[in-house]
Amino acid sequence: MTCVLIEIDSLHGIRARDMFDYVLKQSRRILLYITTHYLQDFSLKMETKGIMHAAMSQQKQVIPVYGDITSEEQRKLPLSLRHLIPIDSREEGFLKHLSMRIKGEDIEYNVFIFYDGRDEIEVEQLSQGLWR
Repeated sequence: MTCVLIEIDSLHGIRARDMFDYVLKQSRRILLYITTHYLQDFSLKMETKGIMHAAMSQQKQVIPVYGDITSEEQRKLPLSLRHLIPIDSREEGFLKHLSMRIKGEDIEYNVFIFYDGRDEIEVEQLSQGLWR
């Protein structure tokens, strides 16, 4: 498994659209790590809409992973995310469930995780857990 973390709000001089195009070509599944920080940033919401549109047009699977968001915040998610089946990182057996969703029937796979930079520690822990 290859797991690449992509901090959406800081793509280090690379045009966001170019990065998303590259990521979509290289993977079958995209994780969106959604937290309160993520939802507070309007530009991230717009990037999410772009990711969702591109992923659906290329028949990629998008897996929303809920961090610390409340049920009220879940109801405010963009419609394109609300219809997907999320995984809540606070639930018991979260990593096992997520790993099964990511792997599916693939032996080799790439996983790209998009997240807000303020959630870097949690996302690094998530990626480490997926390697086990």
